[in-house]
Amino acid sequence: MCVNWHNPYEQRQGEWLRGNLHAHATPFSPCAEVSVADLCAAYEACGLDFLCLSEHMMPSSPEWDGITMLPGLEWNSRSRYMSNRALTYHHHMGVYSPDSEVLDTAMQCRSPEHLCARTKTERAFLVANHPNWLLPEHYDEYTLQRLASDLDGLEIYNALLEWDEGEADATGRWDRLLSQGARLLGVAGDDSHTAQEAGKAWITARVDGQGVEPLFQALKSGNFYCSTGVTLMDIGREGDEMYISVNEGARIRVIGWAGKLLHEHIGHELRFSLNGQHGDIPPEQEYARFHVTNRNWEQAWSQPFFRFPVGQAA
Repeated sequence: MCVNWHNPYEQRQGEWLRGNLHAHATPFSPCAEVSVADLCAAYEACGLDFLCLSEHMMPSSPEWDGITMLPGLEWNSRSRYMSNRALTYHHHMGVYSPDSEVLDTAMQCRSPEHLCARTKTERAFLVANHPNWLLPEHYDEYTLQRLASDLDGLEIYNALLEWDEGEADATGRWDRLLSQGARLLGVAGDDSHTAQEAGKAWITARVDGQGVEPLFQALKSGNFYCSTGVTLMDIGREGDEMYISVNEGARIRVIGWAGKLLHEHIGHELRFSLNGQHGDIPPEQEYARFHVTNRNWEQAWSQPFFRFPVGQAA
């Protein structure tokens, strides 16, 4: 399943489901302060429909009634002298797959390049986590550029970094990578380690069916958006127009190449033409994405719409 970068929301069958791909619990993640049962209960109370307990270097897929549990782990690079479960601060990646063999393979990989190479043809969804974690720095700019073509997504918002060492919002890095030709989905997550940290950021995916497999297909196809509290009623593309509608009045911004603001509107909905109807859009403006902020400063981010189909020149 590939992303339709011309319109990642083309598939309109299914229902919108909310979930979090980045969470930790004891005893598998030593940094966590909450049990699996208590954390799952917290997410159920938040009304989430799916969850991944992305334990550090430990595949996890516990069962919980009422929530679809996506198998996955948080991988990190390590030297060849370290054990498969050794934890480091380098190159944390979310690795998600309905196939346990893919997660077992990921556990054996030591470098991000090795991980991408081993899972590239597999049923894996790879996300570079908290690229703006600063102490110590998890990703330098060169490493992200080198890996971007082999990743599915970038964690563009990490709620934990609202009060931890770094910056929660990584959309600046996302725009730089997109402007350099990368095709990267945006992902938001809690990175929760306590029950109180649940429900701060999530993704909302359009899932056609029940269970892990339809959810995984929705992620791989990019049919989801990120949020910290904003709900989208509709989003998509018709011809050269990308459109969005929100459940409340909000500031709707269209962001393009290199993070440039292309258009801004206050209201419940917006249609934006990629053919220059809203002004002269230079040829380098290959993509545009929506960014929504409501009166409570809660946000939502769409996936990018590329002006032309991948491989088609302007």
